[in-house]
Order: sequence, then structure tokens, then C-alpha cells
Amino acid sequence: MASTTAHFSMPHLTYAILLLVLQLLLRPVDAALSNLTIDDTNSIYWSFSGPWDPVTPTRACAGCGSKPDPQQTFNSTWHVGTLISGSFSFQGVAVYIYGIDVPADQAGNISFTMKNPSISSFHYGSAGSGYGYNSLFFTATNLDASVIGPSNGLRRGDAVFDYAQVSQDDSSSEIITTSSGSQGPTVTSGTGSASPLNSSITSSSNPASSSHGNTGPLNSTSSSHLASHTGKIVGAVVGAITGLALIAVLVFILICRRRPSLISMRRLESEGVSDGPRRYGSIIRPFPLDVDAAPSPYQKLDPDSEPQLPTLDINHALPPPSSQAPASSPVVTAELEERLRNLERATFPPAYS
Repeated sequence: MASTTAHFSMPHLTYAILLLVLQLLLRPVDAALSNLTIDDTNSIYWSFSGPWDPVTPTRACAGCGSKPDPQQTFNSTWHVGTLISGSFSFQGVAVYIYGIDVPADQAGNISFTMKNPSISSFHYGSAGSGYGYNSLFFTATNLDASVIGPSNGLRRGDAVFDYAQVSQDDSSSEIITTSSGSQGPTVTSGTGSASPLNSSITSSSNPASSSHGNTGPLNSTSSSHLASHTGKIVGAVVGAITGLALIAVLVFILICRRRPSLISMRRLESEGVSDGPRRYGSIIRPFPLDVDAAPSPYQKLDPDSEPQLPTLDINHALPPPSSQAPASSPVVTAELEERLRNLERATFPPAYS
């Protein structure tokens, strides 16, 4: 059974990595949300209809039946009323309205209605024998940030409203900052102008946390709010630069890998080698070998013929005697004769008997 093997080349792998990096860079970034904590004394958002009693550190309510601890409320202020209504207007993706639950003998149902989307709910503001601070009266999430949504409340008992929180998209052109002085917060538009607001709006990061004290549950300064924006911008810039640098490195590696092949192709063209496409190389074909025409350093031997031994011509083995040669001594002559006899024995073996 034949097996199939998949092969991957370096250019294809590089293209795949480039596409992956582009997808990571082009992914939609989730919008960051920030929360605004709005005190009940802010008339821009709150609208109380009827004889409400606003309680502040400089204005007490002697005739009110509900008297919570100012140290446990947000900014030491609240609105208390009975059988009257009010509304809270906002623009954001979520809203949370907090209040103070009162003892059972003074509590009543608090009904809420909201349009676009249509939401109806109620809250029974009873804390038993004491007071319940930072109690969530109403909440709505996943709202359209471009729509201003009023939330109306009708009280059929004694209930206390303390503050509200609105979740907004940080990508909007409006940035709300706060200051620690008595002037209050400012709203800074996209052009950089600022206008003071006679309200207590603070930035926060957790819409559902509950804390105690007159500093509010979710206070922060303008420096932390602006620092978060700066961090997001720096992170986005660093991520983009890193992605572009990675793409540049991959392109450089691809060019370096292709350059040797281009150099070799130009060298072959300069040498005049042209046999087939350069992508698949040249085909080398061997020349046919003619065995009969090839010279052989060996001679063929006939197996039926007798072997012939080489003979030695004694007359040519030694040079002829010279007349001018000096007379040899008897010892030299005898030695030469002995060598000749040994040479003859080696050349002509004895006959077989």
C-alpha cells in the first residue's frame, strides 16, 4: 500500500506566519469601560418630584423618620421621601442605583420603570431593625450607549436614595475628571476645554462593590483615570510596533533564503548552462560506453595454448668487451661466471623426469 507524504516549503510556512500575525493585529479590541459614581445631589442626573428632603452635612432633617448614619453614606448626603416619585437620566451601557434600606416599620416598595429597553422592577427597602447601606435598588445592563435612558421610581413608603453608578465607554470623546478641592469635577471635551460642574462625580472601576464611609464606595482621582488611558494607548502602540517588527524580520529571512538561489541561477547563466527550468535543476545524462571499441591493456589468453616463458639473450645482457677495458683478475672472472650460471638456472628450469 502506497503512502502519501505532505511536504511544506519554507516560503509557504513564512506566508502562514505572516497571515497569523496580521489576524492578531487586526482583531477587534474590546472597548474599556469606566464607571461614574453620581451623588444624589447632582441635579444633572437626578430629578426629584415632590416634597423630597435632601440631607447634607450642612442641612439636617429634623422631621424625617429615617435618620441613617452620615458616616456610612456616600458623601454624607441622601434624599428621603414618601409616596413621591423621581427620575434618573443617564447615558451609558449599564446603570446601578443604590440607596439605604430603613427599618421595617418605615420601609415601603420602590417601583422602577425604564424605557428603551423596557424594564420594570421593584425593591422592598427594609433592613429589619436597623439600616442597610449601599443597597442595590435597581440595575440594568447591556444598554445602548448612544441612548439617554431615564429611570423613574415611585415610592410607596419611606426610602432613601444615596448614589448611582453609570458604566460608560472610555472610547467616547468626553472624559470626566475629578478634583479633591471644593470646586467639584469637570467635564473635558475632545477639544480640551473644561467647564465646572456643581456635583460630586467620581471615577471608579467596580460597579457592584460596597464600602462604607463618607469618601464613597468607589472614589478615584483624575490622575489614575488619565493614567489608565495613557497605559492603553502605550500598550496599543507597543503592540503595533512589535507586530510590524516581527513582519519585517520574517520578510528579511525570506529574502535571505531566496538570494542564494538567485545567485546560483545567474552563475549558471553566465557559464552557458541551460538545460531545463532553473527551479528543478539540470539533468545529467551519461554517455554510452562501447565495450568492443574500448582499448584493453590486457591480452586475451587461449586456454589451449602452452604458456611461454620469457627468454634471456646472454649476448645482449652484457655489453661487448672493449679493447681498452682493463684486464680483469681471475677472481672477478670467476664471480661473473658464477652469476651467469645462477641466472641460467633461474631462466631455464630443470626438465621433468
